[in-house]
Amino acid sequence: MIPAPTLPNEDQRVADLLRHNILDTEAETDFDELVQLAAMICGAEIALVSLVDDRRQWFKAKVGLEAQETPRDIAFCPHALHGQDIFEIDDATQDERFHDNPLVVGEPQIRFYAGQPLRSSQGHPLGTLCVIDRYTRTLSTAQRFALKILARQVENLLDLRLKVEDLSQSLSIIEEQRQSLERLNQIKDQTLGIIAHDLRSPLAALDNTIALFEQGFLEGRKIGALIPEVRPHLQKTHDKVSKVLDWAKEQVKRPLVTPYAFAVEPVVVACQD
Repeated sequence: MIPAPTLPNEDQRVADLLRHNILDTEAETDFDELVQLAAMICGAEIALVSLVDDRRQWFKAKVGLEAQETPRDIAFCPHALHGQDIFEIDDATQDERFHDNPLVVGEPQIRFYAGQPLRSSQGHPLGTLCVIDRYTRTLSTAQRFALKILARQVENLLDLRLKVEDLSQSLSIIEEQRQSLERLNQIKDQTLGIIAHDLRSPLAALDNTIALFEQGFLEGRKIGALIPEVRPHLQKTHDKVSKVLDWAKEQVKRPLVTPYAFAVEPVVVACQD
């Protein structure tokens, strides 16, 4: 048995796979239907959407097989990741890479394998859409064509799933920012209320003093005695007004934040910041 070598860009490839956040997720009807079609069109007992990380191949969708994953070292699919076209083995017992493989000499007793690599939008091979049988055979030209078409649909699903995931995260961030803005607005309203109260109080006291003087209740001598008491309050008011004006000037200098809408198209979900 000869395990598949790792790709030169293996770290980037695995990182791209993990970015899709699909490993160990629940079954999804869209993927299940595609493997059912692959098995039916290719006349195969087993069909899989297999995703390969650094230690295993994990099956997002499967038909004809109970296992959910197998170790990478004995898997067929990692060999397929090295090419662009369908990787096909007519008789695994006659191939030096697989003749003594546990999946060949034991269950599920693989003889025939054909896997089309699944590539991400960044060009990394993430896994395969593959069909497997327990007897030797080859795919017809029509079956090879159909397997390629179905593999493209799996790629589209993977890409769309990633875009939906990215959109969901973007919407989550926007919601967090909205809540933060609400909290900031509450703090702003409370702060402005306190500032308004602090500004009104000394001004109201001064206004009342002037009114008493105008109405003849205060003489000039008494006004002179009140001035030292009123002046510190007026100075505090002046300082607070200056600080508020300075703060307002700083706010005006800040760039405006312009919201953009997310556009959802039939297949591609585009997000513009």
